[in-house]
Amino acid sequence: MRKILASFAILLFIWPLGAADYTKTQGTVLLAIQQIASNTVVKTSAQDVSSKMEATVFIFLGRDDTGGALTAGCVFRVQGSAKSSGDDTWVDLAAFTSQLTLPEAEAVSGTEAAGATLIEVASTTNLVVGDYVLLKNTTIGNSEFARIVAVVINTSVTLTDGITNAQTGSTIYDQAEQYAATISLASVGRIRLVADCSNTGKTVVVQAFMTTLDAIE
Repeated sequence: MRKILASFAILLFIWPLGAADYTKTQGTVLLAIQQIASNTVVKTSAQDVSSKMEATVFIFLGRDDTGGALTAGCVFRVQGSAKSSGDDTWVDLAAFTSQLTLPEAEAVSGTEAAGATLIEVASTTNLVVGDYVLLKNTTIGNSEFARIVAVVINTSVTLTDGITNAQTGSTIYDQAEQYAATISLASVGRIRLVADCSNTGKTVVVQAFMTTLDAIE
């Protein structure tokens, strides 16, 4: 009987009655979409996560220079600090290095409205199903990332989801990349992202967000 009661108590501990409610903060902008000049390092502002439980950092990179491949990858470092202030104790919690590949560039024909999934192009050279791409707008803040799910040769590409911004005079670049790192914040007070493009030799376009788990009730 004691064994049965003990087993029941363990079950209650690991499987609480009722569904848990998760409180999250979604879409915190760590790095607004921007072009990073060649041989440049960009650091985001430190984020106070002392009251958070966990974070996932989402990073997006596009190569927008067809003049050649990167000479070295852009290194992304998700860092935590051992102190509540100062910059002398940042430590890498996760790191990613981009590929070097030369991107293909194809101009978008005319204007594609926000919400469109079919994007007209005069040429689809080297654009294939599955490609993750950067749609670089003449206004960099209206640029965005997407994935190709269908290609009609030298006519159009279809994207998984509708575009967020209208794309006028935009260019599609393939060889875009995405990364995600989930970090326990149980003993981390501050977090930041460093985009170390110090040896790339080319420009890149970068964007980053963070979602945090704030509480479980």
